[in-house]
Amino acid sequence: MLFGFLVGASYIGADLNSGGVVNLLLWRPRRLAVLGAKLGTLLGSVLVLSLLASAAYLGTFWVIGQTAGLASGVERDVLA
Repeated sequence: MLFGFLVGASYIGADLNSGGVVNLLLWRPRRLAVLGAKLGTLLGSVLVLSLLASAAYLGTFWVIGQTAGLASGVERDVLA
């Protein structure tokens, strides 16, 4: 969430600083639709990146579990 906030804040800050938002909103009568589309794009991008990072994280531990197996020194009676 913090990553998404930082990316969103940087994006809108750069967009406002360059004058892109002001120029776009001058010619677009439905301002909330434009801002909502920008927010939706940001949230969708962060969601996709989060899913990819989670899949990589879980996949890494699955591979470790398949190759290394159980930790040495743990008896089967303890696990049952």
